[in-house]
Amino acid sequence: MASKVAESDAVAKARADLEACVFKHSWLFCVGGVTLSVPLCIRIKSYLPLLALGAAGTLFDELNSFWNCAEQRQALLKLQAQEAGNK
Repeated sequence: MASKVAESDAVAKARADLEACVFKHSWLFCVGGVTLSVPLCIRIKSYLPLLALGAAGTLFDELNSFWNCAEQRQALLKLQAQEAGNK
C-alpha cells in the first residue's frame, strides 16, 4: 500500500473545496428517482422501477457533480501539478 504524502495547505483546501462541491451536487437526482419510483413500485408490484430510477438518478448525480465541480477539479489538479514540479 502506498504511503500518503503530506499535502500543502493549498492542496488540502482545494481538495476540501472539491469534496464539498461534489457532496453538494451528488444526491438530488437519486433521492428524486427513488421518491418517484415508490408509487410505481406499489402500483405494478415490482421493485424494477426502484432499481431503474435509483440507478438513473445516481448516474445523473455523478454527471451533475462532474459538470458543476469542474472549476474546483481544475484548481486541485493545477496545485497538484505545481507541487509535483517543485519536488
